[in-house]
Formats: sequence, structure tokens, C-alpha cells
Amino acid sequence: MKIIPVRSSSAGNGYILEDDRGVVFILDCGVSFREMYRSHDFHVASVAGCLISHEHGDHSKYHSEISRASVPLYVTRGTGKALGLKASYKVKIIEAGRAIKIESWTVVPFPTIHDAAEPVGFLLSDGKNKILFATDTAYITNTFVGLTHVMIECNYQMSVLNESVDNGRITVSQRERIIGNHFGLENVLEFFNATDLSRLQEVYLLHLSNSNSNEEECVDAVRSATGVPVYACKE
Repeated sequence: MKIIPVRSSSAGNGYILEDDRGVVFILDCGVSFREMYRSHDFHVASVAGCLISHEHGDHSKYHSEISRASVPLYVTRGTGKALGLKASYKVKIIEAGRAIKIESWTVVPFPTIHDAAEPVGFLLSDGKNKILFATDTAYITNTFVGLTHVMIECNYQMSVLNESVDNGRITVSQRERIIGNHFGLENVLEFFNATDLSRLQEVYLLHLSNSNSNEEECVDAVRSATGVPVYACKE
């Protein structure tokens, strides 16, 4: 299993998964298809689909470009409506809690908490690998067992966020919006504390804020909590 974080920031988010059979998934498309291809030389015909978590531009901006490459888009009804997409052979409407089959993979969308129309995360499983993808969410209500790879937002640390308010970099209302819409280190650690880690191999921290988090501290804390390699995904 290859996980290639192409970009992970408020400027754009896009990730590539490729299994050992050559099946490729694109997770979010806030990055151009050309940049995706430059990051990982895959065959377009091998891309099984692009899973879009929600409609915000840093996660969905290049959906038309992806679709023109004949890659099917998977979106919730709310996300599709927000992006002006209707169900077709190129646009597949998905629903939180309802599993779908894509190639050899089972994909289960699950609800996330964010200021978007109908945001979701994704659980992808092929019987060997079990990958969690969760970005832009205040918290995760579901519990999971048997995860092998976790791709999870770690946008801020509460201490750094409070320091940003004290220093005037952000306002109190901005802090509250961040807390209400994004996953912080403290929540990440609580998530892992409540999650079965027996098969876990790797963790990828997504969407770290340059001003409201310390990358090294976040990586060290999650590594200590999980006992597996942890990678911070940024530009």
C-alpha cells in the first residue's frame, strides 16, 4: 500500500492511495490533476475514483478537471448539490453509513462535523488494508477496529491556539470557529486512546496549521500514543 500526500494545507488538499494491485484512489481534489500526476506516476485508467470529503475549495476545486480525465467522483448528495453536480456515470452519490464497492475495495463514508453541506470521512478496506481518512472535522463520533493506516486531521494545539489569541494573530471568534470545525491534537490523542491500535502500521497527520500547531510536538505526541511511524503532511 502506497500513501502519497500531494498537498495538505488550506491552500489545497489531495492524497493518492495505490494498492499492490495498482488500484488508485484520489482522496480530495483541492490539487490539480497534473500536480497529482507529477507527485506519483500512475496510469489514469487505474484510478478507481476520487472521493471528495466536502465542497470547500481547498478540497474540491479541481473536481471538473478530475472528471474530464474520466475519473468518477464520489460525493454525498449535499456536497454534490453545493458543487452543482448531479448523479451520472461520472458522479456517484454516496451516503454516510452505507458501504459501496469500488474495485476490490469496500468504502464506507461516515459523517464529520464541519461547516459544509454534508461532509464525510472515509473508511476504505480491501481485506488486507483498512484505511481511515478524516479531515476537517471537530470530532469523530464513530469508533473503528482493525485500522492499518490512519490519515487524520491535526490542525491545531489548544495551547498554541490560545497563544495566537493572546498575541492578536487571531480573534476569539476565529478560535471558536477553528475549534468547532477542525480536529486538534488533543482530540486526535483522545481518538487514538479510544481506538483499536492492534493492527496499526502508520499515521498521517493532515492539515496542520502553520500558525496554530507545532509539527514536531504533534508528531512526537501521536507517535508516543500509537507506537507507530507518524508523518506530518503539509505542502
